[in-house]
Amino acid sequence: MDIERLKKLNSLAGELKHQGIAHNHEDAAFLAVTMVGEEGEQCLSDMHINEDQSLVMREFIKDKPAKAEVLKPFVSVSSEQQIIAEQPTASAVSMNKDEIKAEMENVLQNFANALVQEFTALQQTVQQQNAQLIQLMEELHALPLQKQQQPTMVVQEQVPVQRTLQQPTQPVQSTPVAPAAGNPRTGTFATEDVSIEKMFYFGSKKS
Repeated sequence: MDIERLKKLNSLAGELKHQGIAHNHEDAAFLAVTMVGEEGEQCLSDMHINEDQSLVMREFIKDKPAKAEVLKPFVSVSSEQQIIAEQPTASAVSMNKDEIKAEMENVLQNFANALVQEFTALQQTVQQQNAQLIQLMEELHALPLQKQQQPTMVVQEQVPVQRTLQQPTQPVQSTPVAPAAGNPRTGTFATEDVSIEKMFYFGSKKS
């Protein structure tokens, strides 16, 4: 066996073990030999040259021919193909798509429910704020009326006090008494009031 074929066997055995088809290194080497279709004796002697395949025993290949029949559904006897342990079927792929779709719908539904709850809570908060704002505006409208009434009451109470304080400061003025004059018979008429010129007209008579 040439070096290239030996490298292919080693690579194939490592891939079988990595994929989980072979549980240990011996099973992986046996499957690799079965897949490639090499003769047991020749393949075993060539594989002993590789240090990585030192665990492969000649008796293992001779005493376990039935294992190839068991593992045939998992392997391909073509030297140009690699082993894939479990190929997903169309039903499995469809099931995975349905599960993913259901999971996405569940996530979207939960997100929508959370969004509705947040919107409802926000709406309630806005309504409470509006009620408080209306109450505050009513209080502000009632406040100027109280301010206008309070100064009027204070002025009415202070006016008598100011008058009582100002009364002692005003000087007392005596009104002059006019002397009584005149005769009781003639009264208080003056001479000018009963003048003859005022009673008779001496001017020229108009035609």
